[in-house]
Amino acid sequence: MYNRFVVKVITKIITVAAIFSLFASIYQILEAKKKISQERQSVLTVDFAHHPELMLSGQSETFAYHVEAPPSFTTTSTAIYYSYDSTPSALTKFDSPDAVRYPNYTEDYFVGPFKLPDTFDLNLSFPHPGTIYYRAYAKVGNDHLWTNENKLEVK
Repeated sequence: MYNRFVVKVITKIITVAAIFSLFASIYQILEAKKKISQERQSVLTVDFAHHPELMLSGQSETFAYHVEAPPSFTTTSTAIYYSYDSTPSALTKFDSPDAVRYPNYTEDYFVGPFKLPDTFDLNLSFPHPGTIYYRAYAKVGNDHLWTNENKLEVK
């Protein structure tokens, strides 16, 4: 009789431990899914930190832009695309550089990967006077991130 009682108690302890372990595993899975979901839903942006509005032809000026993303993300390609012709339409995360009509781009960070978040700075010069239209770009995962079109006068 004493042995039956011990067996029942041990069985209940094992059952409770198994149930606790199952709930702990489920909790860990849900927390991991939540973290992954938060990273996927995180805000990915690219914005200029510094850019001139006026330049002299042939003289170099510094441009800087920031790509905001969770620390686990990278960009495989980032650049400033520019032209003497405007492409003012709003761009979405589905618009690759091939879809945009800027024939020129910077090569400093064109081939990555580069860890994010980060600020990318580079020097640009333009050989001819005129109005330059430009945007910063970064490819993060499957998303194509663009700034709004900016312009500067080259004298």
